[in-house]
Amino acid sequence: MFLPSRLLLALVLGLTSVGTFASPLVPRVPHESRSNLPRGWAPVRRAESDLVLPLRIALAQANLESLESFLLDVSDPSSPNYGDHWTPAKVATMFRPSAESVDTVRGWLIQSGIDADRVELASGAGWLVANVTVAEAEELLGTEYFVYEHADSGHVQVRCDKAYHLPEHVSKHVDLITPTIHFDKQVRSVEGRSAKSKIGRLGSGFSPKTKGSVKTIYNGLDKCDVQITPDCLRALYTFYYDPVATDNNSIGVAENTPQVYSPSDLDIFFNNFSVSQVGQRPNLISIDGGTIDVPPGIGFNVESNLDLQYAMALVGKKQPVTLYQVGDYIEGASFNTFLDAIDGSYCTYEGGDDPTYDPSYPDSADGGYKGSLECGTVTPANVISISYSYDEWELSPAYMQRQCNEYAKLGLMGITVLVSSGDFGVSGNGGVCLGSTGSPVTNGTSFAPSFPGGCPYITTVGATQINPGAKVTDPESACMQEIYSGGGFSNVFAMPSWQRGAVESYLSEYSPGYPAGTYNTSGSRAYPDLSVNGANYVVAVQGSFQLVYGTSASTPVTASMISAVNDARLAVGKKPVGFINPTIYSAAFQHAFNDITSGSNPGCGTNGFTAEVGWDPVSGVGTPNFAPSSYFHLPIDEDEELPAEDHPPYTKHLPWISPDTTDSDDSDASSSSPSGSSTPTQTQRPLPPHSPPPPKRSKAVINEILAQNDCYAVLGISRAARIDKSSLRRAYLARSKACHPDKFPDNPEATRAFQKVSVAYDILSKPSSKRSYDSRSQHAPFDFFASRSFPQAEETFRSVVIGVFNDLLDGDLEMVRTLLCAVNNMNPSLQLGEDGINSVLMTLQAIRTRALTCRTCILALHHELTRLLEVQRTFSQLSYFDLRRRSHLTIRLARLTIGLPIALEDALRRERQDEYGEDLKQDRAGVGVGKGTEDGANDAVSDAATLLLNRRVYGLLRTVVSVLERMERLVEK
Repeated sequence: MFLPSRLLLALVLGLTSVGTFASPLVPRVPHESRSNLPRGWAPVRRAESDLVLPLRIALAQANLESLESFLLDVSDPSSPNYGDHWTPAKVATMFRPSAESVDTVRGWLIQSGIDADRVELASGAGWLVANVTVAEAEELLGTEYFVYEHADSGHVQVRCDKAYHLPEHVSKHVDLITPTIHFDKQVRSVEGRSAKSKIGRLGSGFSPKTKGSVKTIYNGLDKCDVQITPDCLRALYTFYYDPVATDNNSIGVAENTPQVYSPSDLDIFFNNFSVSQVGQRPNLISIDGGTIDVPPGIGFNVESNLDLQYAMALVGKKQPVTLYQVGDYIEGASFNTFLDAIDGSYCTYEGGDDPTYDPSYPDSADGGYKGSLECGTVTPANVISISYSYDEWELSPAYMQRQCNEYAKLGLMGITVLVSSGDFGVSGNGGVCLGSTGSPVTNGTSFAPSFPGGCPYITTVGATQINPGAKVTDPESACMQEIYSGGGFSNVFAMPSWQRGAVESYLSEYSPGYPAGTYNTSGSRAYPDLSVNGANYVVAVQGSFQLVYGTSASTPVTASMISAVNDARLAVGKKPVGFINPTIYSAAFQHAFNDITSGSNPGCGTNGFTAEVGWDPVSGVGTPNFAPSSYFHLPIDEDEELPAEDHPPYTKHLPWISPDTTDSDDSDASSSSPSGSSTPTQTQRPLPPHSPPPPKRSKAVINEILAQNDCYAVLGISRAARIDKSSLRRAYLARSKACHPDKFPDNPEATRAFQKVSVAYDILSKPSSKRSYDSRSQHAPFDFFASRSFPQAEETFRSVVIGVFNDLLDGDLEMVRTLLCAVNNMNPSLQLGEDGINSVLMTLQAIRTRALTCRTCILALHHELTRLLEVQRTFSQLSYFDLRRRSHLTIRLARLTIGLPIALEDALRRERQDEYGEDLKQDRAGVGVGKGTEDGANDAVSDAATLLLNRRVYGLLRTVVSVLERMERLVEK
């Protein structure tokens, strides 16, 4: 009887405990697990059952299934909502955990025996927290807790064994729970210092690679293969830009204490490469006690010195650079520490931190930051450069996924986040490789992907190099000097839609053929996205110059270029580019990159991946070609109105530099021999052969315009009975740019002069108003602002020159389709059909891509679009009842639009003939755009070798143009 009584008692106790602890009958599922312990950790004993744990439950965020589509809606250049970024409030509201999640998880805790008054919901509704004993936690999570000790430091932590479980109905409402399987990366010795010097680098102890002191600095472009300087980078990527919207633009560099920059090193660098910036400092924003006041040492300065010296030099003196210095010297920083500061909804208890990974503040250690954790106290810059990384194997998938989602939210708000891809090829930091279980092992053969490089919602930057002995104008290769560009395939994140085509193309053509398990072949996120030079950087460190290597050099340089694109967009009323990945992977944007086709990123006993044509997991889509990318965003060049032969050998976009002024404030040494902390001797160095003239702002043009009372004098042209329209346009554009308000934001007279120029052009460009103006006495006073209502100058300038051109380059061809359909319906003999129309549209798309890389095409396109604008402007001034002239101009618009490809074809032929002296049989007399003859069109096509258009399409377009011209003549009679 005794044994049955014991069994009966156990059964009764088990039944009565259903209301107190989670029922074993409720189905549970593994929520998070790990296959192996991180290196150095080992269990020493079971945790005491009455030990109290601060249980923290991160609730699943709402609407994450739509996160990528939300991001694409504002980041895909083909989207009608491109650039319509969200406010922080909208982001917070959209992804706040649902009431159902809060109620489900709270109900589970209470039903499991946790008193309701012990369960708290954070103010941001992102976390539920409760203090529980080890016994309660083990029952809740279906696991066992142990005390683990680190072999090097003796540091102990209480963690569960391998995995924890949740009821199935609860699991879907939870992201992660702590403390559970995650181990503290911030391993500190008993003295409070790291057992392994982290040097501010997240997840590793690896700074950029250095290679000894530089004895002689080469400031020209003939030694860029052995020393990279700011001028080398400008020449490599045609990156010449003078910012004009600096009050609205921002660029930030994140650094983690104790990695700090040295002000004296910054001045030594500027003294050699950007004299005007000597004494300039980044705008330091301290986050959680971040400071540059730490003990000196080369290991503590190289990263931050590198980032800031090049970011500041490349954006120039006028564009401030923000330094986010994160964490105190004792506790350090993590990615989440930074994310906390720029997004209050992400802080501990409110959406992101895991105290087992992330430092906790206040820091009680001597010298630690005693303030509270900063949450939402910092405004993020438009573009942020981060040169730090973990390996994926070091973190749990739930932790990485939650943080990756935060990067997507930053993209929704219009923020570009750039992260280095790593310096060890396909290996992890320090050359770590993985075994079959996914944990690091000696002689491992599986690749170790990087985080956050593998997150699809950031832009990952790899590294290239100028090959030894090559010129700065020669193609680069993947970086294989001292470091290997990090790249590969994530083991956590799925492949995003915007890179699927590029990645699948690479794998189908250039698959390395490695054994199964070498890397993730299931269709995962691939990286890097793009690359920039990362070898032989000349960096001032502790009073002397060193050569530095790493993707952490490539990242701030890329940020500088994105900042320039943002500046150009902001200058004309557009928004920052935000998340750029959908754009750079688009076919329409491939002209903006230099394809890298040589080199590899070896590791783990393999050659890694190889750089090939198109995207590859070594260099991404390639290195930026800044000039064409600017054309994509802002297709207006200061020199576009010049004859083609007068164009300088550089292309510069919207810097608003007066051609008759200079301001040379940088005089740099041609060579120097630094030693110790001394500053090398400076001598005047000529500007690089491709660099634009330095800018100088002058009020002379404004004063000259305001002093004139004559329309001709305002535009700077001579009075004449007839004025060539192209000459008038050139005069208008030159004067408008010279006094543009964006160039003089603090001078209200610039706006007045700008409007005056617009009035003058408006009067002289119309025959009727010009005749009326010319009939008055030349000596009679003329009040530009009182005699007539002047046009909206800003609207005229931007819409005419920028708006229409951008619309065409953005690829909106629906208008062309409508016109072709209408012409086909009116002239059945054409027999275009749907296939013919689609063929024309496909050709136009190809033309658009080619035009962006052809200077002659840009000029021809600009000329033809100007003619279109003239017709459109005349059209808008007609009476609605003037049906004949409206019909006439409608046909002319159609003719000029469809004739654009013909103009580009002719431009390409002229360029080829001028460059190579080829005889292209350009027998097209009487077949110019808009001047075609029905008899000569097909003959010309048969005699000429087309360069851009399919011959059938060319002939079809010629025929359509001829038909439209006949129609135009008929209506005009």
